Amino acid sequence: MGPVPQPPLPGIGKPPYVRAMRWRTPIGGLILLAGLIGYAAAAVTLADGLPDNGLVEALYYLAAGLLWIPPAVAVIGWTKRDDGG
Repeated sequence: MGPVPQPPLPGIGKPPYVRAMRWRTPIGGLILLAGLIGYAAAAVTLADGLPDNGLVEALYYLAAGLLWIPPAVAVIGWTKRDDGG
């Protein structure tokens, strides 16, 4: 008995111009763009209030540089989620 055939993936085998653009993709892109701009502005504004200490600044920028990743991953995951239709 051989392997069980799997159904084709959506959009596979169709020319790119036939695939419908999903509505979540541009919305997710705009959310990411606006969110990252706002996050960067907030991080820089908050950094102005840090004490003049290299270690504190390094830790702050390390944390600020990593904290945007989980929300961005969530938005990207949302854009990739199936609409159910």
